[in-house]
Amino acid sequence: NLLGYPRRLTCHLIWGTLAMICALIPMLMIPALIGTVIDAMNKKDLDTVGKNCLFMGFVILATAIFAFLRAVTFTWINKKII
Repeated sequence: NLLGYPRRLTCHLIWGTLAMICALIPMLMIPALIGTVIDAMNKKDLDTVGKNCLFMGFVILATAIFAFLRAVTFTWINKKII
């Protein structure tokens, strides 16, 4: 029964979807951070460049972690269904 799987795996589907959303939100910040880094480089403000580049690294790391959690969760759900 195909309709029984979503009910049994609802919690995992919710966690996978939340991980997917949490991976997408930080990626929307990257263009703004790149813009502030370019503006700071034009103003020769190296402190702001360093801080924003470090923050961008943390954003990319968070995105990678959430994308990994999403992939693992949906792969596990796929294995449970098949």
